[in-house]
Amino acid sequence: MTDRGNTYQRQRRRSQGLREILALFHVSIMVLGLIMACSGAYLLAGNVSLSTSMGLLSIGGIVGLMSFLAGFGSHQEHAGFLKVYCGFTALALFCQLMSLGWLYIQSQDHMLDAKIKIIWDFFYTHDEWFLLDIEQLFHCCGYASPQDRPVPLTCQISTIGCKSAWLQFGTTWHHGLLVGLFIFLILQMGSLLITLITLMMVEKEAREDELHESLLQNSCIGSRLYHHHLLGEGDSRLRQYNAWSSHYYPQRTIGNKRNQSPPHYGALI
Repeated sequence: MTDRGNTYQRQRRRSQGLREILALFHVSIMVLGLIMACSGAYLLAGNVSLSTSMGLLSIGGIVGLMSFLAGFGSHQEHAGFLKVYCGFTALALFCQLMSLGWLYIQSQDHMLDAKIKIIWDFFYTHDEWFLLDIEQLFHCCGYASPQDRPVPLTCQISTIGCKSAWLQFGTTWHHGLLVGLFIFLILQMGSLLITLITLMMVEKEAREDELHESLLQNSCIGSRLYHHHLLGEGDSRLRQYNAWSSHYYPQRTIGNKRNQSPPHYGALI
């Protein structure tokens, strides 16, 4: 029983170290998400588009919340929080992979340009500040050319369309973009895999804790039954002795002295 308890404690210490490392990783991601959310909230009052500020606020808030659930669940061994994080991360990863596949199919069918035009028209109608941010970032004007649905403020200093600027940027940083996208996906997959392993460890340790407590309770119950058995044997022996004594010595019966009436004056004892 002692060897089993020592082995159980060593396993608990090793798993505790892994959970603390994972909790620190998720806390760091949570801090980055909170910084992103605070930046989006700060930009709401600035000269930035509502789409950009709300996008930063939403993405940062979701990342911070999910990282908090994972970190708290890892540190406090809360299987429910870990399951929520794993489910959400798996869904987000699946959506990202499906989006990449859709973009690749659209680019092969030469339909991606038409989709981007629709998105450009939407923001040109509803949020010109978002297009202004894109034009200032890539130093471009309009979509296909400076005359194609431009934002007039930027077209004074730019001579190329944003489509040409995007193609030039993608051609120049093609390998860097692929490596960055690959690292981003690998980090998500690694975080999901490690969290799943931690979830299985937490559930396994919960079952071991229940088994350990049941064994302790059974051992306590067994010891109590053993003591009651010894006391029962002692009582049976005492009853046998009392019966033997009452047969041979009627006036000296052990255990019945309290029930005997006091002797009368002049009676023989």
